[in-house]
Amino acid sequence: MAPTTFTYEFATHAYTGKTSFPTGLFINGEFREGSNKTTIDIVNPATGSLLTRVCEATPADVDVAVRTAQTAFETVWGLGVPGSQRGELLFKLAELMQRDVDELAAIDALDVGKTFSDARNIDLPFSIQLIKYYAGWADKVTGETIETNERKLAYTRREPFGVVGQIIPWNFPLLMLAFKIGPALATGNTIVLKATLKMCSLIHEAGFPKGVVNVLVGYGPTVGAAISEHMDIHKIAFTGSTLVGRKIMAAAGASNLKAVTLELGGKSPNIVFDDAGDLDQVVKWCLHGLFWNHGQACCAGSRIFVQAGIYDAFLERFTTCAKARTVGDPFGEGVVQGPQVSKMQFDRVMLYINSGKADGATVHLGGNPPQNGAEGYFIEPTIFTDTTPDMKIVKEEIFGPVGVVIKFTDEADMIRQANETLYGLAAAVFTQDLTRAISTAHKLQAGTVWVNCMNSFACGVPFGGYKQSGIGRELGEAALANYTNVKAWMGGLISKNSGGGNSGDSKFTPTQKTTPDQQQQPTTPVAPPTQQQPPPPGSPTITQTPPPTVTPPGDGPTTPPSGPTDPTQTTSSADDATSPGTQVTGGSSGETTAGEDPSQSSASTGADAGSETTSSNGGSHASETTGAVVTTPGKSAAILSTALPSTDGLVATTPIIGGSSSSSSSSASDNSSNSLTGPSSATSSSSHNHTGAIIAGIIVPLVVLLFAGAAYLAYRRRQRMKDRREWERTHAEIAAAMAQQGMGGISGNNSSTALATGGLGTPPIGDWVRFTDNAPPSADPYSPAYEYNPYGDEKAGLA
Repeated sequence: MAPTTFTYEFATHAYTGKTSFPTGLFINGEFREGSNKTTIDIVNPATGSLLTRVCEATPADVDVAVRTAQTAFETVWGLGVPGSQRGELLFKLAELMQRDVDELAAIDALDVGKTFSDARNIDLPFSIQLIKYYAGWADKVTGETIETNERKLAYTRREPFGVVGQIIPWNFPLLMLAFKIGPALATGNTIVLKATLKMCSLIHEAGFPKGVVNVLVGYGPTVGAAISEHMDIHKIAFTGSTLVGRKIMAAAGASNLKAVTLELGGKSPNIVFDDAGDLDQVVKWCLHGLFWNHGQACCAGSRIFVQAGIYDAFLERFTTCAKARTVGDPFGEGVVQGPQVSKMQFDRVMLYINSGKADGATVHLGGNPPQNGAEGYFIEPTIFTDTTPDMKIVKEEIFGPVGVVIKFTDEADMIRQANETLYGLAAAVFTQDLTRAISTAHKLQAGTVWVNCMNSFACGVPFGGYKQSGIGRELGEAALANYTNVKAWMGGLISKNSGGGNSGDSKFTPTQKTTPDQQQQPTTPVAPPTQQQPPPPGSPTITQTPPPTVTPPGDGPTTPPSGPTDPTQTTSSADDATSPGTQVTGGSSGETTAGEDPSQSSASTGADAGSETTSSNGGSHASETTGAVVTTPGKSAAILSTALPSTDGLVATTPIIGGSSSSSSSSASDNSSNSLTGPSSATSSSSHNHTGAIIAGIIVPLVVLLFAGAAYLAYRRRQRMKDRREWERTHAEIAAAMAQQGMGGISGNNSSTALATGGLGTPPIGDWVRFTDNAPPSADPYSPAYEYNPYGDEKAGLA
């Protein structure tokens, strides 16, 4: 059976029009009845008459809504939807709210007794602005990259919780809706929420996928408890009393330790120094701080501390302005204060007023229902003076148009009294002295301190309390953090030429060790030496070593390039061939890296021009950098070689013979008589040749060392360039993979699902103990037996 439709014709001074919307639960994009077919009465607080009945949810309905929200999160919302699309839907919702702004304000006034002017000019504009603000954030929720070292990449990303439960109070149904669904939906959450039923119609019209937003109407002991205890809800946000906040936190801990954001009660101090300046402006702000929304605001400045020098002047003007406030029909012309939200709330405020009178405080203004024949739940603006710190009207949250004005002379004692409360939501300071303003604000235990204003908000400024006024923050970027988890990602970047990974933060050394199998591998036999003509008489004897054998790991022995050899060359033993001075791990210092310009080989000499090289990927090089093992046969070659300095596990051996550090062989044409040997050259019978050989034995090593140093520097430069290119390639691959998943590069957007409970406007999920409107509590409201939630069950709204 489909739920009924609420229809109402407005014909007032402030607004003329018609509204109509279903009164059922909003689950999976459609309105439906509750599982038990019961309803909740909605009463007009200005007249006490019945407006309509809305469907009541049960724990079974909560479970259905949670499953629906979870499915939506996994399929049509969450991480699978780009943030820009979520932002577009939120912006569309804000446009629809702007289109229907007068109708929404009228429903709000009808539902909770808020004046039409406040709803139209304060609540709705700020609500729309907030939705747009978070629409802009939807594709800008990012993580951060974190510096570790050049071989590791670390970053964080913010990810949604999944299904999120939200419980919204009746005092600001539209504004608190924007406070909560804005950041939750922007980060990808789906919602089960206590909200206004008219807003459900706009959410559906905006095009949100089914199941993303689900609205339930019910009482705290049933629906509120079911949301708080549900195992598939991983985040809950609540605005209401401290009493209920404690129970929600206990339920969250007893279930699945779900994350909790609480914005709870307050007893905010409003401090006026004698240098406050324009007293008329100060009085206006203090009136707004105390009587905004008929005193039904958690941040109401209900304790006004006034310095003795201006106390009398302030009290006179404040009393005059408060007395001039018009109380009556929320749609009436010039009305600035409507009724309290319900009969229960009316009775509660009157109990506090009577308590103040009984404790000996002076009723400076008001203290009674207005004598104007109004039928609703109206209370005059009430001001107490001559109070003491132990009075209940000074210590406890009243949640009505009742305040105390306190004279102070000692600034330190005033600060002590201001902080002497269980709450710490907000405070205000009025002074023209900037130093005093800053120092006083720093001493106050409050989440928000206003200076020369009161109850002033901005989208980007976080709002939340100290002490028992709550946990976490709403508004601004801080709210986005409350609806996301932080995931840290960290990985090692293994270069293709590294031959292995790294451990910890130590310097990575691309060292390829020679395995025993590689050491014992036989070297491919060298081609038989070709017969050469004997050198002409008088020329120095040139002893030539064969080229080194290049053995890539796992590829077996490789036949060296053929070339002329000395028939007198002695074959060295296996130990000689594998001696430390004859092996290069990681490549020869004279190689040309694959893919690079061969002309950039920095170890070349004239003998290299005719050397034979092995091609890889279009570039020429003597041996592969990664893990290559270069073995130079022959003990004489080991003796006539100069070892390059060892770094990062690399040892390069540069033969002196031939004047080249390349591992390729020299052609016969390059072995001219001008290429002098080192100390192992044969001695000539001519003394001239003998002297030249000695000189050459000194100069040639120096020249070779010079070239070797240049070769080493070039090698290190090429290695750094290769490492850098490898890092950039890996980073680009990761970024591309993340972009394909809609994660916005290294930092991603987030998504989650939220669960909300709500009625036509502000359904009564707030409290666990409910008193009926017809049976106000007769017990002492301050006794432990009197558990009352000023935000909760006494009102299920329409707005």
